[in-house]
Amino acid sequence: MPGWIDNFNGPVGMLIGGGKGILRVLWSDPNINSDYVPVDVTIKAMILIAWKRGIRKDKITDVCHCSSSLMKCMDVKTIVEIGLDIVKEIPLNNVVWKPRTTITKNYFVYYSLVLILHIIPAMFLDEIMKLFGVQPMLVRLQRKVYVSNRALSYFLLNQWTFRNQNMITMLDNLSAENQKDFGYPYKDVDVVQYFKDGIIGAKLYLLNESMDELEASKRHYNRMKRLDTIVRVIFAAIVLWILYRRNVLSYIMDIFLSFAY
Repeated sequence: MPGWIDNFNGPVGMLIGGGKGILRVLWSDPNINSDYVPVDVTIKAMILIAWKRGIRKDKITDVCHCSSSLMKCMDVKTIVEIGLDIVKEIPLNNVVWKPRTTITKNYFVYYSLVLILHIIPAMFLDEIMKLFGVQPMLVRLQRKVYVSNRALSYFLLNQWTFRNQNMITMLDNLSAENQKDFGYPYKDVDVVQYFKDGIIGAKLYLLNESMDELEASKRHYNRMKRLDTIVRVIFAAIVLWILYRRNVLSYIMDIFLSFAY
């Protein structure tokens, strides 16, 4: 069952947060490779290891890391970029804002952006929800996002390499018949399709969203995209107006012209 998932852990949960427009900033090194393995592959590996141990006569204990380190690597930045491209094609229902996620490994920058992009907008939207008689929940949700990111920061800020040569050898030595049931073509897997299946699975099994509502979701996504552009233009105009009123722009232009001439 491609894309089946029963929790928000792992990369799909991160993509769902970004796809909903809730995860605006991530505390992570964008260049570290992340190691993710589908749960059914892990179960197959456990069966294979038990089978291999059962047919051997010696007392040697092999250690098999069921990981993708030496077979298929993706850094955090690539995963986020793939996810943002996918949610343009398959947007989630009722996105809060246009999906955009900034990745930084600087904690001061991260904390500042959390306040600006997560907490303040969440407080504002919660107040609007109260006016319409809806239970506010965004501040509470953003707190969970912050706590989760802090808890995972040790893994998101450091490169982890798992030596999985024993696992690779075991998969390569499978017969053609067993390859159908226990093999997994890591090197040939289409990572874009893999995450697309994951997002569709999350829509169906975690968020209980119907694919029949996809066109409505696309229309809402485009509205949020236009609103995001409008807000950015207004914000830039306000900043320029403040700079102009305080003669900062004139000061900058004078410096520029002094270098030009």
